Amino acid sequence: MPATPSLSFDLGIAPYDTRVVIRGLPPTRGRPNVATLIDGIDISSEAIGVAGGSLLINPRLVDIERIEIVKGPQSALYGRSAFAAAISYITADPGRELGGNLSVDLNHEDQKEVKARLSMPFTNTLGIRLNGYYFDDAGFYRNSITGEDVGGGDGLGGSLTLKWQPNDTYSLKFRTEYSDDNFDQPAQAAVPFNGTSMVPSAASSCRTYAIANPGSAPNAAQLVNTGPILDASCVNLDANPNLRTASGAPIVAGVFNPARILENATGNLGVYDDMTVSSYRGVLPDDDGLFVAYNPDYTRSTDNGLTAPKFSGTDRQVIRRSAVQGLDFRFGTVTALTGYTLAKVSTSQDFDKIANLTIQQNLKTDGTTEQFSQE
Repeated sequence: MPATPSLSFDLGIAPYDTRVVIRGLPPTRGRPNVATLIDGIDISSEAIGVAGGSLLINPRLVDIERIEIVKGPQSALYGRSAFAAAISYITADPGRELGGNLSVDLNHEDQKEVKARLSMPFTNTLGIRLNGYYFDDAGFYRNSITGEDVGGGDGLGGSLTLKWQPNDTYSLKFRTEYSDDNFDQPAQAAVPFNGTSMVPSAASSCRTYAIANPGSAPNAAQLVNTGPILDASCVNLDANPNLRTASGAPIVAGVFNPARILENATGNLGVYDDMTVSSYRGVLPDDDGLFVAYNPDYTRSTDNGLTAPKFSGTDRQVIRRSAVQGLDFRFGTVTALTGYTLAKVSTSQDFDKIANLTIQQNLKTDGTTEQFSQE
């Protein structure tokens, strides 16, 4: 779509993790806060396994008549998902004359895309519109470990639209579509840390666990500022007997602190310091300085070498049906919106972006989402 101020589409950790951000208000968890509608029907949903994305809001739409973007809270008009805004896709109606087109896109990056459209009238009151697409994208990047393409995909789909308008009062638009898309792992690279950054003192997890022993003085577990540690409960009390509370009283040893228990269990005796985090400072390297490094999928093979199969990526099949009925009277219009969606999505990808032949983090999800709405 054309560039729209304050609107952006962010891609999360998976191809279906599309995060619509408008006016600086990003989604975090649950349903998206920007409603996405097709012909007036909300298709927003929760994407299990990712934070705030939706597996249904990024269909490969073709033959769109117009796109309407309404910013600001719009829940009164577009439902509970429109807390930040609403994006409405209006599909094209069948024409009153025979028409169509065919487009083929090819390039030297091994990308192919074909789109076709046909519109024709059956009678003076009934028309039909057919759309189809096919795409094949090898991807711009390669896995630096296995040499295979990364970030591409392929898929096909189509839609059928019927528009019946027997008179000036009543109209019915029925649309059904199907898409079957397959996406490789997204091209992501890990940037190594080159420094540390301080965390605000209020964010200390140790403050949550500062619990005094039963029967001790009320100020026994008061927090003190000891410099970069910022929180006395983060300190091994046995190794720091001189720490005192803000009022000067000695801190009672034996404060129940799970963070300290973890420190002792892992052998990091001394200071459990959650107030510094690893970070990257400076200008990020360009594409030539980043390596897209993914492990093969050892979970599907006993081969722990580089010849193990690659991760399958994401497969998504979506069936969508809708019926929009309208009654146009002199005093106003009554509209009935009926929608049904069935989506099956499975994802299998390397998650850590760091190739290690023995340790890896995987993202594997397999789910079905079914929606029905009547307004």
